[in-house]
Amino acid sequence: MLIKTGNIVNFCKNLYITCIIILIDIYSKYLVNHYMKYNEYKKIFTFINLLYVKNYGLLLNIYEKIYQKYQYTILILQLILIIYFIYKTFYTSHYYSYQCILGATISNTVDRLYHGYIIDFIDINFNDYHVIIFNFSDLIFFIGIILRLYQLNVKN
Repeated sequence: MLIKTGNIVNFCKNLYITCIIILIDIYSKYLVNHYMKYNEYKKIFTFINLLYVKNYGLLLNIYEKIYQKYQYTILILQLILIIYFIYKTFYTSHYYSYQCILGATISNTVDRLYHGYIIDFIDINFNDYHVIIFNFSDLIFFIGIILRLYQLNVKN
């Protein structure tokens, strides 16, 4: 497989987008970690709050016990996913979905390696019931999945 100059240019553009996603996510987690106390709650809007939570589980803090049991296997799978999306990012020029998924995956993996958990802080609630709590990279990951599904649908 030959590496073409166009691929390198596309990869650099895509890497730029990925790096911006990572930096925004890491900076937002830094702000939460340094300016909020654990479990501190700040109301932003009627249904959106800031709530500092340590996520020891998998996606959206579920399967915490499974993660603890298989954390090294899951970490290896995350690294494989990162390598896969780096490869896909290198050979595609218009798939912003890959940059979103790659940036979010790298950012949460770095967070887990550095802290031992992932910092979540965006709290969506309805009538004081906490529906979901997540971070910026979770949102970007979700957007990446939606974009990819849209791209696949448009192709077919």
